[in-house]
Amino acid sequence: MLMDLQIKISIIIPVYNVQDYLRQCLNSVVNQTLKEIEIIVINDCSTDKSREICDEYCKLDKRIILIDNDRKITQGLSRNKGIQLATGEYIGFVDADDYVDLDFFEKLYLSAKQFNTNIAKAEVSKILKKGKIHPQPRLTPKIQNGITKGIPLCLFFDYYHWSGIYKTEQIKAHHVKYADIRNAEDAIFLLQATYFLKTISIVKDVTYYYRQHENSTEAIRGEEYYNSILECFNLHIEFINKHEMPKHLYDKIFLKGFDFARTRYSELLEKTDLNNYINEYFDRLIELLFNYKYDQEDLLLGFYNGLKIQRFREAQKQSRYYKLAKVIAWFPGKLYYTFQLLKNHFLCSRFQ
Repeated sequence: MLMDLQIKISIIIPVYNVQDYLRQCLNSVVNQTLKEIEIIVINDCSTDKSREICDEYCKLDKRIILIDNDRKITQGLSRNKGIQLATGEYIGFVDADDYVDLDFFEKLYLSAKQFNTNIAKAEVSKILKKGKIHPQPRLTPKIQNGITKGIPLCLFFDYYHWSGIYKTEQIKAHHVKYADIRNAEDAIFLLQATYFLKTISIVKDVTYYYRQHENSTEAIRGEEYYNSILECFNLHIEFINKHEMPKHLYDKIFLKGFDFARTRYSELLEKTDLNNYINEYFDRLIELLFNYKYDQEDLLLGFYNGLKIQRFREAQKQSRYYKLAKVIAWFPGKLYYTFQLLKNHFLCSRFQ
């Protein structure tokens, strides 16, 4: 009986209209070699046969806890419900259109226990069209390199949130949650989780398989998607403004958030169906820069040097503003206009 076992991992699966993929996902979870698990499935008002499939698996496996939302909410809020209910020593996440190796959670759990870490992370592969598997190897060496150099985890583990397990006690103690936004909600979870949990172990011989398809939230990129990106940057800034950290770390995290939003602006410029939205996105993005916590001259210098790079493709690489300037230099269009906005807002005469 489940109640007689100590739950090692609570696996949280948000479900919404994924009938074509849900069985593969649930099969990979209920057949895990690690048996001491609970499976928290949150049905977010599905209108296809997803609910029926969940009910079918509930009858077959008593470890499944099925929750029905009474109204449609975001994936982030559904996962937060799962976190509240979780009783396992660790928490893991699987999206309902993805799947994992059958020994995925056992190997992550054993790694976390062996190395006494709050997070254990696996490898990731992307499922392409026609089922072809494409490994995504970039993040693991990035994390390992960061660990070797003693760089804070929050600077390099910033995507693939479902590829890891997280110490439940720490997640709940620090109120780590997903953002209530349509997209990029995982970026806020990972920023919080890596800031507070800090320690990680890597498992290289087990894989999480993620799928992007035409109905996935990541694939549908209208105004709501880009609004989520802006709100993600806003929440990003709110978090680092609230928590103490060295200024150099603050600047790097701020820049990572800005760069993510900036690259989406570059993408937006190519979308002819959203021409009327482009200026709104740009103006809101620049307004968020005004929330920079420290001496605003840093931002102004970044834009000033960014102007130089954009015009002359040169800058002093030794400058403490070089990385910021390099990112800003690739801000498509309106760079000078943005610099003037910031200068006027911060009332800094140094750049007259």
